[in-house]
Amino acid sequence: MRQPLLPEIGSTFDYVAPANEVEEGICGVYSNILKIDKVGTHDNFFEIGGSSMSAIKAIIQIINLGYSIKYGDLFKLKTPLAVAKFLTDHKEEAETAEEVQLEDISDYDYSAINRVLEKNKPDLWENFTGYNLGDVLLTGATGYLGIHVLKELIDKETGRIYCMVRSKGSLTPSQRLKTQLMYYFSDTFDETIGTRIIPVDGDITNMATLKSLEGMKISTVINCAASVKHFDASSEIEKINVDGVVNLIGFCKGENARLIHISTMSTFGLIEKDKLSKETVMNESRLYMGQKIDNKYVLTKFKAERHVLQSVSEGLDAKIMRVGNLMGRHSDGEFQINFRSNAFVNVLKSYKVLGMFPLSQLISPLEISPIDCTARAVVSLSRAPHEIVVLHVYNNYRLNMANVIFAMQQYGFEVTLVSDKVFDERFGEFMKDSIKSEYLSGLLQYQPGGNLVEVPDENNFTTTLLYKNGIRWPLASDDYSIKLIGLLDGLGFFDED
Repeated sequence: MRQPLLPEIGSTFDYVAPANEVEEGICGVYSNILKIDKVGTHDNFFEIGGSSMSAIKAIIQIINLGYSIKYGDLFKLKTPLAVAKFLTDHKEEAETAEEVQLEDISDYDYSAINRVLEKNKPDLWENFTGYNLGDVLLTGATGYLGIHVLKELIDKETGRIYCMVRSKGSLTPSQRLKTQLMYYFSDTFDETIGTRIIPVDGDITNMATLKSLEGMKISTVINCAASVKHFDASSEIEKINVDGVVNLIGFCKGENARLIHISTMSTFGLIEKDKLSKETVMNESRLYMGQKIDNKYVLTKFKAERHVLQSVSEGLDAKIMRVGNLMGRHSDGEFQINFRSNAFVNVLKSYKVLGMFPLSQLISPLEISPIDCTARAVVSLSRAPHEIVVLHVYNNYRLNMANVIFAMQQYGFEVTLVSDKVFDERFGEFMKDSIKSEYLSGLLQYQPGGNLVEVPDENNFTTTLLYKNGIRWPLASDDYSIKLIGLLDGLGFFDED
């Protein structure tokens, strides 16, 4: 059968030949990965056919040329010229990651936001009277967290639940919703679809969708909608994660509804090691404390929080819930359908394929929040008093990597504990193998950034509120870890194919 002709993908610039060996090497990598005969120094990797999948191949080949570069750098630099300047350390000429893509988040007046956050203190514990959620608009309803929040609302609330879901191909919002409910809960809830559960075709970027809901007496909006691509060269992530939230803020103001915005603890960002002190702790009373943000996804989530908090300072009733590392259900280990997009499990696959784990990393702390426990906490905390505006909805118990690696060993995977030297040698060998190197994407995408470390955090305030409402986070036992690994293995995640 004759294949349809595809539109030609080409450069928006006239061809500019490489001027030195480094530029020539990068042009060669682009040409090899994208199967293009001639790549110029001004050609944007993502405009000439590159994607997040091919980007990892490009990074591997660039590293194998002897250069030091991180996965996220390609999304920020894009062209062979910018990459070459970055690699040769011409900092006065280089369009660095921060200059190209990331905004200076220090250049903002946080005074009104800080006044709001100063009131987010433990003395509010006793005022937890329980807000009535009423009829709820749930966005991102077919996502991993969204579908579990929906189930919690079905079980614990009595109001109508308007579920914002886009139609997809021939699938209606109702069909998509039923499919997800059946997958996760073995029930399509047919008797409530259209009566208590009301599918709404659209998304938060479409003002017409929100306009159609005006006057429906929605009391609470729970925003689980988000683009979770940590590295993205398009403008779509900004449109969903920032502009969409601004749309919801406007809707809530007009309808006098409470906004529950789901954010992430990733907004805590990174900080230079020499700037760490006892006061460098991200708690529920802070937003910006000098942290650096190194990827577009986290930047958009930070900006969304800033919009919400600025609006709270102007009278909006809203809460930000920063969630953690969302993992399989505590009840049965059930994991998200699109498990291959989960950053943490991709890291585990890298270690499994390598067959090794560095001893020095065994005590690295690890936060795991079972999805069912997170959804339960989100719905419970949505009823908190107006004055409580930021909550850290993630597990207060910390494991370390040893728990997971030992669980992998108990399950039957051969993962040997080795010195950093042996691990680095094995890693280097795999990097030079065109097939095996692609299994290292989990580690390559999240390499540490030199002198930068994660900002320490705490969630004592939120954890105490949950205790007060009869909810506690579970300790992740070995059984849970083994169950989770077994489920992923049964889905073929760890297969090398």
